[in-house]
Amino acid sequence: MDGAYYTYELAKEAFDKGIIYMPGESTGKKTAADKMTYYENFNLDSNIENILSCTNEIKPEYQEKDEDEKSFYAIFSKEACNNCPKQSQCRTKSNKKHNSVRFSEKRY
Repeated sequence: MDGAYYTYELAKEAFDKGIIYMPGESTGKKTAADKMTYYENFNLDSNIENILSCTNEIKPEYQEKDEDEKSFYAIFSKEACNNCPKQSQCRTKSNKKHNSVRFSEKRY
């Protein structure tokens, strides 16, 4: 599906009907060819409320969902991320004490 036409509501409707699809990342920003999409990179629960883990099954130390902005924020252990074989393709940002990620439902 073209990312420009993707909405959370369409994704939820497809999910409810048992359809799983991956939209493109056409959201007005140039895609990073060397990075995984947020969909590939993070596993969310079935209600799309919590980040369960990254693709390497590393669980976040902290995570939250902002209902107003419909966005996710998570903190991952710097040590766990440094030992991850998928680190170069990951969407997390390296900070001084931890690695973090923030993305919207729409980008997922």
